[in-house]
Amino acid sequence: MIHYSSYSYFNICIYIYNPLCYIIKNISKTIGIVVYILKQAANTGVIAIKISTKGRYGLEAVLYLAIQTPAGSESLKNIAQARDISENYLEQIFIKLKKKGIVESIRGAQGGYKLAREPKDITVGEVIRPLEGSLAPVACVKAGKDKKSCKRYEFCATRVLWNKLADELEYVADTVTIGDLAAMHAGRAALTALNAQAALTARNAGAPPIKQTDYMI
Repeated sequence: MIHYSSYSYFNICIYIYNPLCYIIKNISKTIGIVVYILKQAANTGVIAIKISTKGRYGLEAVLYLAIQTPAGSESLKNIAQARDISENYLEQIFIKLKKKGIVESIRGAQGGYKLAREPKDITVGEVIRPLEGSLAPVACVKAGKDKKSCKRYEFCATRVLWNKLADELEYVADTVTIGDLAAMHAGRAALTALNAQAALTARNAGAPPIKQTDYMI
């Protein structure tokens, strides 16, 4: 009887998808730093950082183009339907992203939008900033150091935290690319397919079922 242990299955994933696993682990570690700081700040009840629908939808739409149409274009209508976003709202988002050289429009019956650059050359920050503005959690740590934003600027002890948080947010936004996110998506899709095949093989062999949490990265 063949028994597919969690350990052996994990090794199979690492062997086959080592580059993808490396990307996923490193991005997750970087994002984890920001999440930790956010939680610490949120626990104090003094901060609530939110990315608006413009930033979220914009990032989703750009990632959709990278995954679904890497070498072609897609109509605004199809993108909106695929991501369940208002077409008019998405158009306003793409107008801003087009001005920043993130996407470009193609005229004609088969036209639409496509990425203006390779996914690996577009960072998350380049997508979010035109739609959201500064990623700084508070005004006093924005570019230019707006001292007039708060009368406590000169002696505020918590500004150290806001500066650290701003630095980490900027780091993540400027180091994670659309290509990285597309690779993570492809890796998870491949692992999902491999998970299903391994589970079926184990079940046919009479081995105990493998829990998804045992081998998902």
